[in-house]
Formats: sequence, structure tokens, C-alpha cells
Amino acid sequence: MYTSRLALAFIILLIISGCKTGINPPDPPKPGKRDYVWTIDTLSYPGSAQTLMRDIWASSASDVYVVGYDQVYGQMYHYNGSTWTSVKLAISQGGQIEPGFELNHIFGFNSNDIWVIGDRLRANALPPPDFIFKGLIIHYDGSVWREVPINHNSIMAAIWGSAPNDVWFSAVDGALFHYDGIQISRVQFDSSISVNTMHGISPNSLYAMGIRDVDTVEPEDTAQYVSLHYDGVQWKQLDSFLVYPGFIDDKFGIYDLWGVSDQEMFSVGRYLFLWNGVSWQTVRYTIIPYFKINGTRSNHVFAVGDANIIDHFNGSDWYRYREFLDQQKYAISVWCDESEVFVVSAGYGKTFIEHGQ
Repeated sequence: MYTSRLALAFIILLIISGCKTGINPPDPPKPGKRDYVWTIDTLSYPGSAQTLMRDIWASSASDVYVVGYDQVYGQMYHYNGSTWTSVKLAISQGGQIEPGFELNHIFGFNSNDIWVIGDRLRANALPPPDFIFKGLIIHYDGSVWREVPINHNSIMAAIWGSAPNDVWFSAVDGALFHYDGIQISRVQFDSSISVNTMHGISPNSLYAMGIRDVDTVEPEDTAQYVSLHYDGVQWKQLDSFLVYPGFIDDKFGIYDLWGVSDQEMFSVGRYLFLWNGVSWQTVRYTIIPYFKINGTRSNHVFAVGDANIIDHFNGSDWYRYREFLDQQKYAISVWCDESEVFVVSAGYGKTFIEHGQ
């Protein structure tokens, strides 16, 4: 009996001791880097009065692509960690893409699997109109940039994918396409909505922003902005708001999306908003609109926009890099990893890459 009581007392002592000391709680996530040393590179295609890069994507800080156009045709530049060089896409440059195109957005999974969307302006065989836009999709396999056929007369507007066999594309006329690893097919979708940006969490959770034309009487000055979600089966509308002369009541950002979960999805527009899983909440007011948002985790997020604003969120507060403010420029895209950030800005007929290390 004595032995049993002694054993019981020993067990109780261990429990009490464990309760007192316990296991140390995990350290809070480290705030995202903010103290960068900045340099600025200028991209200006020879002989062109304007070089405008619209989007950026990278597999690493030494494998960075920007896409856009100049006064002649679409342009792409690549950064190898030290130097920016023009990527020769057009046949006239030694590439495989027929000339007369513009590039709008870029998205990739790794250095050997990259997608770019854009458009071509072609003479219409049956006018009017005299000219029509044709959608353009090109893909890089690590060796060659090739055009992927898509017979659609509209500008390609947005792209996002969860995996190499799950890539989404949208066009400004309301068409939506999906790539399953074999082919690109048009999917059933409300074509009255023009999706302009997409970002997802998984194959079964994709968010999108779009605009629905609800005004068919001249002047067409009323629009409805919609927030959408795809659950792997169907698209559903999360929220919407109207914009017409003298009235704007933004409920969410209309220009870009980025997030890490279904309870933490950012959108940017006139303000900065957060989807908490139930509704959109305004988290940052600003008199200068945002155009793009990107990050690596919830406490390392960059939002950029008009007047070349570059704002950073480290998990506790937002900080603005005021040294870059310029009313003649605008920041149009951003990419970052844990140690470096690239901001694509435009102004004065040139493209500037603000690079923080």
C-alpha cells in the first residue's frame, strides 16, 4: 500500500510540475523585412518613345520577369540577379511569336513553367469595327516561348493557377478559360462579368473581382463591381456595389487580390480591404489608390499604387516608403520574397524597377 501511495504521489508531483513549467508557446511570426537598401533600374527599349511594363513575376530574386509593351510591340525583360536583358519574343527578334502583340500579365510556377497573357490588334475581315483584338497566351517551358492557341476575339485580362494542370484565364468580354494540363477550354461563366483579377488559395478556393455592365443607355456611366468565389464546383457572388456619377461606395478593392487563407484575403482599389471569411472590411484608407498587392505571408505584404506609393505591412502596422513618392509616376506591380522586393513603376515614358535588398 505504501508503495502504491508513493507512486501516486510521484505521478501527481509530475503533473503539477508539468503544469507549472509547461511547454513554452511558439514564438510569434517574425515581422517581414522593412529596412531595405534600394536601387533603381531604368528599362527603356532603344528607339521607343515609351516603354511600359505592366506586371512582374519571379521564381527567385535572380530569375525575375517583367512584361508590357513599347510603341512597336510587346516587350519582356529578364533579371538574372545582376542585369536586365530584353527577351526576344517576336519572330523579327529571333523568337517564335508573330509581331503585333502586347503583354498584360505574367504568372508562373517555376523557372520552366511560365504563362503570359496579352492581345493582338488585327484588321477585321468583316467591319465594322475596322480592327479587333484577339486574345494571346504564350508559355515558357524553360527553353522556348511559344504561343498557345486560343481562338478568342478579346483582350486577355487575368491569370492565376494553383498547379501546372490548374490554370485560369479571363478575357475582358466576360469569357473565362481553364487549362487542365492538356488543353485550354472555355468554361461556363456569367459573361456579363468581366473578371480583371484573380487569386486563389487552392483548386477549390479561387477569388476574383470583376465589373458587370448594367447600363445600356447612353451615356453608359453606371457599372456594378462584383466580388466572386469559386469553390471547386461553381462560382458565387460574395458582394457587389454600384458606381455612377457622383456616387462611389467601395465595399472592396477592384484592382488586385492577394491572400494566404479564406479568412485573410486582401483586395486593393481606392482603399485596402480584407476578406475575413464572412465580409469585406476596410483596413486602410488612403487618398491615393492602390493598384497591386503581393506578399509571402500575412505579416510581409506590399501594396503599391498611384503617385508611386509603396506601402508595407509587417503584421502590426503599415509603413510608406515616402522617398519614392512622385506625382508623375505610378507603381503598377510588385513581387517579393523574404529578403528582396521589386516594384515596377512607370512614368516619363519609361519603366523603373525599384529594387530593395
